[in-house]
Amino acid sequence: MVNLEWYRTFQAIYKTGTLTGAADRLFISQPGVSLHLSSLESYVGYKLFDRTGRKMIPTEKGKVLFNFITGPLTKLEE
Repeated sequence: MVNLEWYRTFQAIYKTGTLTGAADRLFISQPGVSLHLSSLESYVGYKLFDRTGRKMIPTEKGKVLFNFITGPLTKLEE
């Protein structure tokens, strides 16, 4: 079953471009961010980011997912 926190973590990684930046934004540990991302990637069945050093570059499917979840997540957080 999907966890809403996985999507929040994915969105934070997308916006900050790094796992550490996402961890700082969400007030969780960097290993926690990595775990959320790997769990979400396993759930959806494809890579969401290309890892280049410390920088996280969204894949095309990652960009589609980001555009799909941004509106609903914003509404839920409000």
